[in-house]
Amino acid sequence: MARRKKNSNEKARQVLLNKTSKLQVTTLISLKLATEGLNKEITRLLNKIESEGTNGYYSGSSDVLRWAQTIWKHSWRLGEMKRFEDEIKSESFFSNLDQ
Repeated sequence: MARRKKNSNEKARQVLLNKTSKLQVTTLISLKLATEGLNKEITRLLNKIESEGTNGYYSGSSDVLRWAQTIWKHSWRLGEMKRFEDEIKSESFFSNLDQ
């Protein structure tokens, strides 16, 4: 019986790790896209600063904040998923669920 439970736990562990891995890859792609978006917006803004200086009209609704918040959100999510992955890999994961 104990061996059956251990095999069942290992299968569940692998399912959780596979799902977590897929979420990590998806989030990493989103993080990369947001970082590229921020980089593009910063480049555009730097070019404007260089070419127009104080004569230019600058927007309070720039996408810089939106991109930065999206980057923070995806970074935070990746960090949480890594901690969850480490917890799943620990030997005590399933024993902690019983408590």
